[in-house]
Amino acid sequence: MTNQYSPRTDSTQLPSAVELIDILAKESQRKAIHFGFIQNHNVIFDTHRQLSKLANSDDNWIEQYKQLSLDELVLKINKNHNELAHFIDECQTETELYEAFYCALIPKVEVTKSDAIFVFGAATNARIERAIKLYKNDVAQKIIVSGNSPHYKEGSQSEASRMAEFAESKGIPRSHVILEEESITLPDNVKRTIDLLEEINWHPTSLVIVATNFVLTRATMEWYKFCPWDIEITPVAAHPQSQKFTAKGWYVDTVTIALVLNEYAKIVLESKIDLMRKEGDIA
Repeated sequence: MTNQYSPRTDSTQLPSAVELIDILAKESQRKAIHFGFIQNHNVIFDTHRQLSKLANSDDNWIEQYKQLSLDELVLKINKNHNELAHFIDECQTETELYEAFYCALIPKVEVTKSDAIFVFGAATNARIERAIKLYKNDVAQKIIVSGNSPHYKEGSQSEASRMAEFAESKGIPRSHVILEEESITLPDNVKRTIDLLEEINWHPTSLVIVATNFVLTRATMEWYKFCPWDIEITPVAAHPQSQKFTAKGWYVDTVTIALVLNEYAKIVLESKIDLMRKEGDIA
């Protein structure tokens, strides 16, 4: 590894290769069992390629990620995304492309009745509020809340516990809420929840999953990669808390520019790590 260990302090930053390995060691050690998500959903990156071409920036890491070392991949992504962020900040006229870039990360599905509603951990209640509405609309009669806190933060109460208390305050019976309180990342939310479901010998065949809109593609990918039984995933977006978390607002704010770019990066970085673990390059 050539990257100096430099832990993140907020979600706008991408981890170094060293930090990625450190994070992985702290997560559930469940390994991916399906590896074709990027190949089967490569269209997601079409607008990324269009934007990189317009910005005269190289995003060949998307095609080359299997061959690159983790260090090389992180460096290429950071260079590309720094250039894209600068281009977006300086050029506010490509609004149609920017909106398409954002919307490419949001799966388009219809909500159907499911065995449970799964809520990814978050610092606010937007996701659990959406889950409560789904529950009260009879989409499912179980809510699974997942998350301790991001690994770069410390808190006195887990995100899952806070969300469970909020759900109960809104009339959801405590017996209808399942808690997973150990996970520290979005993929860990899924891995540790699967661990928990196997412990209680429950294998739901359908889940509605709730996360921020532009996170939903990666959230869906995690369930696809790690779940060892057949399961139907329906991604549903939490309601945006501000204009900057919308297709028409993300590209005017430096924080959301970074967050949206990071989602494209994380889809590839997490797929790279899965392949490295499969090939025995990391534990």
